[in-house]
Order: sequence, then C-alpha cells, then structure tokens
Amino acid sequence: MLTRNPPSGSVVTVQSFPSSNAVPDSGEAITVNWKDGPVQHLKQTAPCVVTMVGLPAGESVPKLTLFITIGAGAPFPGPLLILGARTPGGQGLSLSTTPTAVDEVEITWDGFVAYAHVVGHDYG
Repeated sequence: MLTRNPPSGSVVTVQSFPSSNAVPDSGEAITVNWKDGPVQHLKQTAPCVVTMVGLPAGESVPKLTLFITIGAGAPFPGPLLILGARTPGGQGLSLSTTPTAVDEVEITWDGFVAYAHVVGHDYG
C-alpha cells in the first residue's frame, strides 16, 4: 500500500495491483480475475462470454481495462458478452472484425455494478 498525506493532513491509501502480461486465448468462455491487476489482456478466438471475478464487494475501482486482440477467424458472430456488466444498449460490446486488431474495453466498477464500454477500436 502506498500512502500520501495531502495538505489537509488526511491519509489517502492507494491500493497497488500486480501487472498482468499474460494474453490467454478466449475460446467460447474465459474468466478474468481482477485480483491479478486492473489491466488484463485476452485474445478472442471465438464468440466469447467473459466472466469477471475478483471485484471487491462494496469497494469502487475507478477504471479497469481489458485489451482484446482479435484472433484469426474474425469476424465472430454476435457481440462480446461480459457477464454481470451493463453495456450501452444492453446488448454486449461490438468489437473490431480485423484479425490482429486490438480493442480497449473500459470497465467502471462502483462496488455493486460493472459498466463496460469500448473506448478504442482497431489499434494496429
């Protein structure tokens, strides 16, 4: 834990996370464990459902980032579904269709509900 004393004298505690360098293939289902860090990577290799674990109950995390590399065989039918996350329109997330493209998904966790949206398409 890192602490910082602002001018008011209060102690602000910042939770540190380990970094994640693994890029697992998604298959049709994958679990993302946010205890492994606030930035995760996966390679989408099929139409996929993402399950999230490791989100702390009752605590908010300003931003979690999921980078998704689009694998061979794209475009995949249907949107990317993240179980338990609310998405714009409630229909899942539309990702790039070009193999090797990288999309960035931002997830905001308010302690009770996850909100997910694509913030970057087709990084090359």
